Amino acid sequence: MLLTHFESSQSERGPCICCGSLKFNPICLREDKTLVVHCQECHLESVNPLPTIEAMQENYQKEMIGNESDSGLHSNYILERQKRIKSFSKLYNSRLSLIESLYPTKGNLLDIGCGAGFFLNIANERGWNCHGMEILPEYIKYAQENFALKQIRLESLDGSLSYDANTFDVITLWDLIEHLRNPLNSLQKIYRIMKPGGLLVMWTPNVKNAIILKEKWTGYKILQHFYFFSGDSLKKK
Repeated sequence: MLLTHFESSQSERGPCICCGSLKFNPICLREDKTLVVHCQECHLESVNPLPTIEAMQENYQKEMIGNESDSGLHSNYILERQKRIKSFSKLYNSRLSLIESLYPTKGNLLDIGCGAGFFLNIANERGWNCHGMEILPEYIKYAQENFALKQIRLESLDGSLSYDANTFDVITLWDLIEHLRNPLNSLQKIYRIMKPGGLLVMWTPNVKNAIILKEKWTGYKILQHFYFFSGDSLKKK
């Protein structure tokens, strides 16, 4: 079935966003019939062809919202962080320590896809001037009411960013780049609003973990994941 779907979808596939090649190997066929392929030239893995916007919205509803009031990833996001506040605080402080070792002057920090502000709250306590971007109003409300984080905008990388050029010292994307339909375009927008010499920090699943797990790797199973990076392929972006 994998090879059949790979061959039948050939005319619909676009070139690799990294190197422009049209030479791919099939990796796996996901439950929504989207195909993960491996570029033979630069080794970036991606969903190709990409699902339609309508299909993407359906997957968002299924995975993030759920069909019941207590289902979906969003419903457990805040509760999980409240219950495991010590472990999440340790994680965020560890990330900030790494950032500060690379960029010791604390200035303007933008967290894109900031959720309910848990990371930004720790960054604020450590002396950063914190800003956030988020697409869910309820998360922004939580961050404002619980952490007094006022500089969070309801905004998406899909549109034109409203920030001025050369604004941010550090920009973070935690578990976000793999969700973007056009990561190169998004990175160009991010570059515009970053100060010269600024620091971009990303966290994303490592596709090298799929070497053993293959199609069972969790990164492939989340239907909103479109790109699967290794350290090497991410550097080529």
